[in-house]
Amino acid sequence: MTSWFFSKTKSNVPAPTALQTQRARQIATLKSFNQNVTEIRRDEEYRVNLTLGGTTSISLNITLPPQFPQIRPMVSVYPPVQHAWVDQQNRVTGCMSLNEFNMHKDLGKIVREIVEEFQRNPPQLQGQRNYSMLPNLPYSLNPPGGHVAPQGAAPPPFSGANTATPYSYTRNTGPSNDYMTNIRMPTLPPRSSVTSDVPSVPQHSIVTSQSSQPQYSSSYNNMSEHTLGTYKMPDIPTSFPQLRDLSVSELQELSENEDKLLEILQQLPEILKLGEDRQHMCNTNETIAKENIANRPVIEKNKEILLKRFDDLNELKTRFDTNSQKQDELRETYSARNIETTLKLATLEAEEQSEKIADEFLSKKIPIDDFIQQYLEKRSLCHNRRSKEEKLQQIVNSKRMY
Repeated sequence: MTSWFFSKTKSNVPAPTALQTQRARQIATLKSFNQNVTEIRRDEEYRVNLTLGGTTSISLNITLPPQFPQIRPMVSVYPPVQHAWVDQQNRVTGCMSLNEFNMHKDLGKIVREIVEEFQRNPPQLQGQRNYSMLPNLPYSLNPPGGHVAPQGAAPPPFSGANTATPYSYTRNTGPSNDYMTNIRMPTLPPRSSVTSDVPSVPQHSIVTSQSSQPQYSSSYNNMSEHTLGTYKMPDIPTSFPQLRDLSVSELQELSENEDKLLEILQQLPEILKLGEDRQHMCNTNETIAKENIANRPVIEKNKEILLKRFDDLNELKTRFDTNSQKQDELRETYSARNIETTLKLATLEAEEQSEKIADEFLSKKIPIDDFIQQYLEKRSLCHNRRSKEEKLQQIVNSKRMY
C-alpha cells in the first residue's frame, strides 16, 4: 500500500550526514541482534515484542532522540511491569550498558541484554488479581497456563470460525479455586503504532490550497477518546446478583449444565459492552481505511508539488551561495583597510614619479616648461592621495572608538 508513496523520483536529495549514517548503523544492529522488531516511526521509534514463560507478552519500546546516537535512547516497557530494572514510569533504568550508552556501542546488543535479563528474571505484570479464596466451580475461565492478562495487555488471536463468541472456556480436569473470569479482549495499539508505515508529516505545510488537503469524514474526527488510545477494559464483577435468588438445587443444576452457564455469562452487561465496542472499532477502522485509499490521489499530487518545491529550493540555494560569494569578494575589495592600503601605495607611486621628473630636469633631459607641468601634476596627485588617506584614517579611528 505504501510502495507508490515511496516510489523513486529524480531529485537532488542531499547526501546523508555523518550523524544520519551512525543512526542508520545503530538501527541496523537493533534489527540484526533482535527478533520481532517493529518500526513504529521511521528512525524515531521501534518496538521489540517478546513472550516470557510461554504466556506473558510484553513489548520494549525504543525511542531515539533527534541527536541519537550522541544521546542515549529511551527504552520503556508495555504493559506496566514490576522489575528491578524498571522504574515507576515503566522506563528501563537499571541496565548499566544503556545508562553508559555512547556512539561506539551497539544498540542491538544493549536491547538484547535487556531481553535476556527479562527472560532470566521475568517481570511481574501489574494489576493481576487473585481469586484463590473464592468458591470452587468446575470451570476455569482463565487463559491456559493460569496467566491473567492485565488491563490493556495485547490480546491473543481469535481462532475458529465462530466470531460471535470469541472467548474460549476450558473445563477443569482437577480441583480448582478459580471462580471469576479474566477475559482478554482486543486493545487498540497506541496511535503511533497504527501509522508505522506512514511517514511523519511536519507541522508546517508547503501546500496551502484547501482543496489539496485530504478530507476525512466526521466518523474519524469524532471518534471517542478510548478509540484513539488504549482501550479500557470494564471492571470485572466480583458477584452475580442474578444467582442470589436461586436455590441450591438450581445452582447445582446450573453447574452441571455448561450451555446454560455460558448463556448466563454471555448476557452479562460487561460482556455485551465488549462486543459492542469491538464492533464499533472494526467499523471505524474500515471507514478510516477506505478514506485513506480515497485520499491517495491528493497525497500523490502533494508529493509531486513537494518534490518540485525541493528542486526549486536547491536552485535558489545555489544562486544564494553564488551571490554570497560575490558579496564577500566585493566586501573584501572595498573594505576600509584595503582602500587605505591602496591609497598608501598610490601616494608612494606618485611621489616616486615626481622625484624621477625632478632628477630628469636636473640632468637637463627635459625642458623647464615640461618639468613644471609634469612635476606640479604629480605633486598635486601625491598630496591629494595623502589627504584622502589621512581622512580615511580619521574615519576608521573614530569608528573604532565607538
